[in-house]
Amino acid sequence: MARQAWLGSLVALIAAVLLIIYSRTFSERLYQFFFKPEQNLQVQKFSVATLTDKVGTVFVRHTGENEFSAIKPNTDFFNLEQIKVGRASSASLLFKSDWRLELQENTIATFELYRPGQDNSPALLSIAKGSYSVLQPGKKGMLYIMRDKKVFSPDTDVQPQSRVIELQTSVENIIPDKTSEPESLTDTTPQVSATSPAHSLPSAITPGKLPDKIKMGDEETLSSPYIEEILGAQASAFRKCQLNSLRDNKTSVGSLLLSVTISPAGKVDRVKVLQDQINNSQLVGCATSVIDRVQFKSFDGMPITLTYPLEFK
Repeated sequence: MARQAWLGSLVALIAAVLLIIYSRTFSERLYQFFFKPEQNLQVQKFSVATLTDKVGTVFVRHTGENEFSAIKPNTDFFNLEQIKVGRASSASLLFKSDWRLELQENTIATFELYRPGQDNSPALLSIAKGSYSVLQPGKKGMLYIMRDKKVFSPDTDVQPQSRVIELQTSVENIIPDKTSEPESLTDTTPQVSATSPAHSLPSAITPGKLPDKIKMGDEETLSSPYIEEILGAQASAFRKCQLNSLRDNKTSVGSLLLSVTISPAGKVDRVKVLQDQINNSQLVGCATSVIDRVQFKSFDGMPITLTYPLEFK
């Protein structure tokens, strides 16, 4: 009897030890089975846009990561992810709302959903730097652009005021005069200087003809008013381009939207035509060449890419 009592006590002791060891694991399994804790459920993610095509290099920075990584077409972008378009590159995006946009070189933007948990949520593309063009309009009210602290629909982009080039003379009054002095390129009056019959390409501003109040030197970046002032000083050069087209009886009125990239050295690295409502390759080529030869002051940091509207009347 004593031996049986001793064995019973030993069995009870072992059972108690095993119960202590496995009780926590067993209870956790029961809890997970019946209640399915929320932290074990995966939150469904909805894509904001897809990279359908690209030229050059395009990068993405996922949420929580510090570095950008190169991507290929058919890559999806999710809430709070960033896209970066490399130099001499472009990215074509298709949004869930059927909008198609093309981001230009040196563009950095963030994708956001107004309601991240819903598949049909309106989206916001917040552009930190760079520019875009609309390839195909989509559903109204489902995609917005934020740039310079302004929110707007992609097809009503808030562009800077167009630089208007207007001729206030007739073709009969355009008489070549070899004795006249060349007009200063900083002169923005509506008078047109006399030119020779040869269609020579207008020269851009030289450093000596920059406005005196503009300080030449290294800066962190270039301000928008400064860039506008330097490009605006090219009015007479643009006007000469228009006169050349007018002499050839070609279209000399209409508007252009240009993408201009300025390198830290102050030189125009690239000029790209985003929109052309003139349909005159001679005038468009002359206008882009004028900008291509402009010299800005040098600055530190990354190249600057901006859009520049130009209108010929």
